[in-house]
Amino acid sequence: MDHLAKLQKSIDGMKAMFESRMASFESSVATQGTEALPGEYSAFKDFVCKAVSSLQNQMEFVSRTLEDMESRSRASILLLHGVPEAQGEDTSAVAVDILQQTLKVEGVTLTACYRLGSNLTPSRPRPVLLKFSCHRIRDAVWAAKKLLKGSGRTLSEFLTSTRHAVFLEARKRYGVKGSWTSDGRIVVQCHDGVRRKVVTLAELEALPAPACAAEADGGVRTETEAVAGVKASSAAVAPRPSRQARFAAGSGVGRR
Repeated sequence: MDHLAKLQKSIDGMKAMFESRMASFESSVATQGTEALPGEYSAFKDFVCKAVSSLQNQMEFVSRTLEDMESRSRASILLLHGVPEAQGEDTSAVAVDILQQTLKVEGVTLTACYRLGSNLTPSRPRPVLLKFSCHRIRDAVWAAKKLLKGSGRTLSEFLTSTRHAVFLEARKRYGVKGSWTSDGRIVVQCHDGVRRKVVTLAELEALPAPACAAEADGGVRTETEAVAGVKASSAAVAPRPSRQARFAAGSGVGRR
């Protein structure tokens, strides 16, 4: 997707340069008091503007199509976080044991299972990519993810880098309880109680703003901050204020 981003940036730069030069030329002509520009010039300018606009629309369509294709290719994949890591481990056996013993899902078979990333960091284990041979089993594992609560392990969907960025922004705006993912899409529950699905930042920005800024639990680290496909490291997490501090400030923030 990087080459598409570079191409889009090049198109944007070309459009900006054309508009700047045309504005400078028109300003120069007006200063000299020359008669109105010929109709051919106006027609040429309109043609170039429409051509660039059309090219931008095509780029957006291609980018969206490739994004959808990449997301569908990840439909059978989940990421397992918080699993202790050891040199020479049998990652697949460890993962299957967790899914069958903790999540109570029988008949788990994986076509791929490996750690994401290249550096072994015992203090912060790398997430485990799980590619299921059957989408039904994948859905059963995803539905049982609440059984991991309190174990230090979490499950997340394998979002593309673009949708991952949108998801993090949704978490900032609507909080942990007001945003989650489903089948590669970001689900947002607005203050009116209606759930809406988005996949782009533009779609997210078009949604109603949260009723209260306090509803958005910004700064809370989620399990998907370690999603592969995003090479940037996770941002530092601000410590949550103590109960005494929240009470003194009269925040009224309840438990999650």
